[in-house]
Amino acid sequence: MKSNNMKINQLRIGDQLLVETFAGPEVTMQVTHVDAHRGWAEGCLVYRQDLADLKGAGVPYEKDDVPKKCTGVIFEFQIIRKIRKKRRKKNG
Repeated sequence: MKSNNMKINQLRIGDQLLVETFAGPEVTMQVTHVDAHRGWAEGCLVYRQDLADLKGAGVPYEKDDVPKKCTGVIFEFQIIRKIRKKRRKKNG
């Protein structure tokens, strides 16, 4: 596992994180719930390719699963980095 400087109590709902899973692949997850008292957060997958990578690693997902419905627990030591949102440029 890679080291990071991100703490669970720094997370907010809607943050996107690059996370190393127990199955092996690194996936992008969006935070849906934070429980700082217990030291974990809950999140859902963002990209369909991440779902395919997890299936390839042996995680038993269905063929027609949607990434937003695939939730999981995120522990502090699994977080690689926070993905920054891109800003739109103003036309003017």
